[in-house]
Amino acid sequence: MPKPCTCKSCPTYTVQSTETGGIVLNNAGFTQAPGVISTQTHVHEIQGSTAVFPDIPHNHRFAGMTGQVIPIGNGDHIHSFELSTDFTEIHLHEIGGFTGPSIFLGNGRHVHFASGISTLNRGHVHEFVFATLIDDPIRA
Repeated sequence: MPKPCTCKSCPTYTVQSTETGGIVLNNAGFTQAPGVISTQTHVHEIQGSTAVFPDIPHNHRFAGMTGQVIPIGNGDHIHSFELSTDFTEIHLHEIGGFTGPSIFLGNGRHVHFASGISTLNRGHVHEFVFATLIDDPIRA
């Protein structure tokens, strides 16, 4: 097993407890405040491909997760996302932004739609469009 870096500038962490969770980051302990209830909500999986750039015919794939719920009123929400694409034709791109509001599918399920333009790299950008996957696919 490799030894962790011991320099002062590299972040280090160790698992605090597999029973209660938490980590120790840079040797600084963290203890959850008493009576605090987790505000974790849900996230969605993302996967897709960018549009083809015709001058150097290629596209990029991407996959990842959204961030937690961002309430927008009326009981609805959006999510943020920030991902890197795969490395194709000696470069990659970043994509990011916010999803649209919930698209209800019935039975308490929903997805979100998002579109945008990647970061500029090698003199070009790519458009992207995707729908998230449902938030808890094996829930009954």
